[in-house]
Amino acid sequence: MEWNYVDVRLSSVEIAKLVNDYRKILVGAYVANVYQLGNTFYLKLRGISDRRFLVLHPEYRFNLSDKVFEWSNTPTVRILRKYLRNRRIASLEQHYFDRIISIRFDDGLELICEIIPRGALVVVKDGVILAASRYQKMKDREIKVGVKYEYPPNPPRDPLKLSDDEFEEMLRKARSLYHGLMRLGLGPKYSLEICKRENLPCEQSEVDTDLAIRIRKAVRKLISEIFDSKMGVVYLRENKPILFSPIPLSLASNCDKLEFNSFDEAIDFYFSHSIMKSIEEQMIGPIDSKRKELLKIIERQKASISDLEAKIEKLKKVVELIYDNYLQIDSALRAIRKAKDVDGLDWDEIREKIELAKGRGIKEALIIKSVQDDGTISFQIDKVSFSANYRENVNEIASRIYERIKKLEEKLSGAKQALEESLRELEKIDRILEEEEAKPKYIIVEPRYEWYYGFRWFRTSKNNLLVVAGKDAQTNDTLLRKYLEDSDLVLHAEIPGGAVVIVKHGKKIAEKEDLEEAAMYAASYSKAWREGITAVDVFYTDKKNISFSPPSGTYLKKGAFIVYKKELLKNIGLKLAIGMKITINNNFVSSQIVAAPPSAIDTLADYYCILHPGKMDKSQIAKMIRLYFINKLICKLPGCDKHLAAKLVRIEKIAELIPGPSEIECVE
Repeated sequence: MEWNYVDVRLSSVEIAKLVNDYRKILVGAYVANVYQLGNTFYLKLRGISDRRFLVLHPEYRFNLSDKVFEWSNTPTVRILRKYLRNRRIASLEQHYFDRIISIRFDDGLELICEIIPRGALVVVKDGVILAASRYQKMKDREIKVGVKYEYPPNPPRDPLKLSDDEFEEMLRKARSLYHGLMRLGLGPKYSLEICKRENLPCEQSEVDTDLAIRIRKAVRKLISEIFDSKMGVVYLRENKPILFSPIPLSLASNCDKLEFNSFDEAIDFYFSHSIMKSIEEQMIGPIDSKRKELLKIIERQKASISDLEAKIEKLKKVVELIYDNYLQIDSALRAIRKAKDVDGLDWDEIREKIELAKGRGIKEALIIKSVQDDGTISFQIDKVSFSANYRENVNEIASRIYERIKKLEEKLSGAKQALEESLRELEKIDRILEEEEAKPKYIIVEPRYEWYYGFRWFRTSKNNLLVVAGKDAQTNDTLLRKYLEDSDLVLHAEIPGGAVVIVKHGKKIAEKEDLEEAAMYAASYSKAWREGITAVDVFYTDKKNISFSPPSGTYLKKGAFIVYKKELLKNIGLKLAIGMKITINNNFVSSQIVAAPPSAIDTLADYYCILHPGKMDKSQIAKMIRLYFINKLICKLPGCDKHLAAKLVRIEKIAELIPGPSEIECVE
C-alpha cells in the first residue's frame, strides 16, 4: 500500500504523550489571558518560563507555543476570558484514549478541547455547558449553553490495557490490518508505521493469533518509544511539511526531515508553517488576484490586436486587387451606371443582363458577385470580396478603403499602447510579488520567561552581573523576601521612595564599575528623578545587615526594611538608557525592551535612547521612544514593515521603564 498521508490533527497516542508531558508543567499555572486566531485559541499562562501559550484548536491540535499572532477580538474569546482568566490549573487529563483533553481548575471549572472533526472548545461547570467555541446539535449530543455536556460516544480504549483476546478481536473484526490498527486509536500515521516496521501489507485481512501477538508487541514498542521520546521530527516533501512525530518514522525514511528538541516544538513548527502560508496568502492574495485579472485583460488585448492586424492586412489586399484589376472594375461600374442612369433599366433587368454576360464569359461580369436594390455592388476577385456603390469610381473605392485602413491603424496603435501599459503593469506586479515572496515572513515569539522579568533588570558591563529592581512597594518586598540571597548586595537611594535594587552574587564578584552602574539604577528609579534632582547618594549593604522586624511598638510599611550597616556611594548621577533587543531565529522574531545605565546598554540592546530628569511628560517620552524604535526596525530588519514593527514595540513596556518626566538625548 503506497502511502500518501499528510498529518492534519494529533492522534490519540500523541495526545496521551502530550498530556503526560504537560501535566507537570501546566498543573499549578494560571491563565493570564485568552487570545484567538481564526478557530485556534491561545491560553497565555503565568507560572511557567518557556513556551507560555497553550494552543487549543478544536479539531486539530493541542500544544505549547511561544508564537504571537494578530489576535482577533471576538465574542467567543471575550466569554472565555470571563471564565478562564486568573484561574489556576488543577489537573490535565485525556478522556479514555480519545482525542479529547480536559483541563480542570481549582474551583471545579473544566475546559474541554475536542480534537476531532466538528470538535469544540467547551467550558463546563458541574457537568453543564457555560460556553463553547461553536454550538451544534448532533445525532447523539448537543453543544449548547445550559445543556449537560456529553462526551462523544464509544471512545477508543488504551491499546496497552486491552487483554490479548480483546486485542486480537479488534484486529480480526476490521476489514484490513491497517483498519484494525486504526480501531486501536493509533491513527493513520502510526498504523502505517506498524505495517512498515513489521513488513506487512496494510491490506492484509487475515489475522491469526501469532500475528496478533506479533503486532501487539510492535504496538507496545511504538507507544513506549513515543512516550519516552525527548525529541520531535517534522518530515518534508518538496520542502513542505507533511508529517510530525516524536520519533523517527520508517515510513518516511525517504523524506527530508527537521529535528527539534521536543515534540511540542515540532508540532508548533508544523502548524505555524500552515499559519505562515495563510498569512502569506493574505498578503499576496489581492496582488495575485490583480495579476490574474490583468492577464485576462492582456489576452483580450492581444486578441484584439491580432484581429485588427488581420483586418488591415485584408483591406490592403483588397486595395491591391482593386488596382491590379482596375480596368475590369471600372468597366463593370461604367456599364452598370449606363444601364441604370442612361438606359433606365431596373435592378432586376440589370441583374439579368449580368447573368447573361457571365454565361458568355465576359470578365467584367464574372467579377460581380451580387447587385443589391440600393445600388451596392459586391465584387469577388481571387476569393477576396469587397463592395462599392455603382456610382463610385475605382479611385473613390480605394480611397474609402484607405480611410478604413487609417482608422484601423489608429485603433491598432492605441491597442498596442494599451497592451504595453498592461505589460508594464504586469511587470510591476510580478516585481512586487517577487519582492513579497523574497521578504522574510516573520512570526513574533515571546522570549523565554525568566523570574526577573517581573521586575526591572539589567546586566552590568564589567562582570555581567544580574541587577534587579523593584517596581513598587509590593515588588520591593517580594524581591527582598523571596529572591535576596546571602551572596547578593542590596542598594537603595538615600531618599525615601525608590526601588530596592539587588546585585545577584555581587558580594563576592562586584567591582567598582558594577557597583556604580547598580547605584545609578537605584538613583534613577527613586523619587529623586520625579523631583528633577540630577544626583543623589546611594547606599549598599547585604542580606545579613537588613531586617524586616521593626522595634517593638513600631511598624514598617510594605517594601520597607531596617538597615544595620551600610556603605555610601556619593553623588550618583541620574541617567538611564531604554533600549530594544531584537532576536531572529529563521522566521521567528522576538523583541525585548530593557532599561540600564548608559554604560551597560550596548550589550543589552540594538537600539536605545538616553534619558535624564526633565520636564517632558512620561507618556510623550514613551511615544517618542516607540517611534524611534519603529523607524529603526523598518530600516534595519529585512522585510520589516510598519505593522510588524509596531507589534514588536509595545508602548506599555516602554512606559513602565520611564522613571518620570524626562529629557531625551538621542532620539533622532
